[in-house]
Amino acid sequence: GALDKLTSFLAIPDQDDADCKLRAYALQTLAGLGDSRAAKSVIALLSHSDEFLRLNAAMTLQALPGEESVRALRGLLDDPSLELRGMAAISLSHLGDGSGAQVLHTLIDLATYAAGHAQDPKKWKSAELVQGTRVKAVQALARLGRPEDRELLERLTREETDSTVREAAMRALAPR
Repeated sequence: GALDKLTSFLAIPDQDDADCKLRAYALQTLAGLGDSRAAKSVIALLSHSDEFLRLNAAMTLQALPGEESVRALRGLLDDPSLELRGMAAISLSHLGDGSGAQVLHTLIDLATYAAGHAQDPKKWKSAELVQGTRVKAVQALARLGRPEDRELLERLTREETDSTVREAAMRALAPR
């Protein structure tokens, strides 16, 4: 019964959830349930005008395995929003799909954030946010375990100046 109630929350009109918090909480709870039957309702929010809600929907899909989720996330890999592209790529890695690997490489590159901040000074101001995003991208590459990403990870262990990112790369290369 919880699944039906939670998916009904996702259909609440904007005027009844102007800050999108109720729908965001419903998405988080659906992710915790991990029931792929919710995918269709979650996917519907990927085209919402609120970026926060779209990001939460993309994050939720990583917990809802299935071709429907993978297909929807792949469709976000060309989105104008770096944040949404990144979340889609990270979510795809949780589903074992490497189609977002190039986006993950972009998320690891510091120049990406400098360019994004130059374009919009409100974005990527926080060094902690940049660091956390880069670490999540490294962890996503580790989950994928693709041989073609090994060179980048090895370079990070040698040349990366951020010790937290460097440590994430070392962990990514550690034998499992």
